[in-house]
Amino acid sequence: MAEHPAPGAGMSSKARSLLLTTSGLAGGVAFLAPFGVAQAEYTNSAPTIQSVSAMRAKVGKTITIRGKSFSAIARANTVSFRGPDGRVALAKPSRASHTALVVRVPDRVERLLVQKDGRRLPTRFKLRVITGRYGKLSARRHSPVIVSAACATTAVACPPLL
Repeated sequence: MAEHPAPGAGMSSKARSLLLTTSGLAGGVAFLAPFGVAQAEYTNSAPTIQSVSAMRAKVGKTITIRGKSFSAIARANTVSFRGPDGRVALAKPSRASHTALVVRVPDRVERLLVQKDGRRLPTRFKLRVITGRYGKLSARRHSPVIVSAACATTAVACPPLL
């Protein structure tokens, strides 16, 4: 087996900042930047969502997604929140392991909530975890209902899920 120099060895700093290498067998990606190397490891399996808690959450609150084939590096994962009309909001988890992600429901989800008579209704969102590969959309039983952040105030009553 041949030995390989470190990615970007012998290259100018400008060239190193543009280098992106993938290693198919090892399942990793290395990004070289002027300030160092950020590396994300992933498996050949697409990420799979097995459970979500809480199944009803307010915009701005955190949920925990459990599953498999996530990256243990938080910034290497992206969670998409897909509304019933197909529009999407993206979020990066604050904590990650290969089997769990902790992510804050992004403020942008507020604009994706179903509206009726000028009120934002609790809306079910399908989730997808994206690492080096795209995961499938979550099944209905793993798709949380997101409610408006305004429901957190005592002046606004949250309607029940339709």
